[in-house]
Amino acid sequence: MHVLRTLGFHLLPLAFLFGLAVSERANASAYYSVTVLGDDADIKASSTGYYNTKTGLSYDFISRTTPITQADRAKAPTEQLYQGVATPIERTYTMQVYQTNDAGTIIGAMPSGLIRSEPESSLTYGYAVQYANGAYSDFKPLLMPTQWSVNGWGTLMLNQANQILLANPSGLGSSLLDLNTGTTTRILDLIPQDLLDKIQKAPDYGSYVNIKGFDDRGDILIRAPLNGNSDWKDFMLTPPGLAAPAGVPINPPPPTPTPEPASWMIFSLVVGVFGVRAAVRRRRKSIDSI
Repeated sequence: MHVLRTLGFHLLPLAFLFGLAVSERANASAYYSVTVLGDDADIKASSTGYYNTKTGLSYDFISRTTPITQADRAKAPTEQLYQGVATPIERTYTMQVYQTNDAGTIIGAMPSGLIRSEPESSLTYGYAVQYANGAYSDFKPLLMPTQWSVNGWGTLMLNQANQILLANPSGLGSSLLDLNTGTTTRILDLIPQDLLDKIQKAPDYGSYVNIKGFDDRGDILIRAPLNGNSDWKDFMLTPPGLAAPAGVPINPPPPTPTPEPASWMIFSLVVGVFGVRAAVRRRRKSIDSI
């Protein structure tokens, strides 16, 4: 997954920009099922997903990358932009391709046109779809510059289900673009209400719903606090119609962390101190008995 830092284009909704239907708060039947992986500090990544270092349970979370070919880059969308300030020259810029999937969808960047002196120093991030004849659509912007930054702000993630996850620093802004249906849904609208109620007890809860991963089935791994900011948990959100990943015991279990040499030294010193104190007490007792 490639991290794309972008802006928000004056907070215009994606539906307005691309004609995509933005869902309202989802009906209960549309909520994703939730699997609690455990405390965030205990969840580690593996080659096949994530595992809990305390429980020893592993959860499949596969995100396969499709190789980007030179042909993909050569056929990528282009745009005509002006370079230069005093004497601007019209130039052709090709979309920078960062990731693709088996459907041929590509995500990447295009100069925004905001800075004419160095057009590629200000980037808009988005995607293009591939037609049956192998040609690509025009570049579709998703994360664009605003008055606060010359680049976009957020992260684009592409999966093999032909979905794009727009993960922003604020969970309120994170959304899922499904290219199969042409709909965009806020991540918060996919979370069942009972879990959302617990997350909402944290101040500014939306900014604390962090996107950690996105797999090829459409599972979304989030990190969020419960009942305030101290109880951080990791949750797997699974699309309707799919079985939630079951925790499988790791064999062999993850190794128990070994104390650093300095920790052993401190432990030895503590044991030594208690040994000295015991010897002194025995000596005092023997002296008092005289």
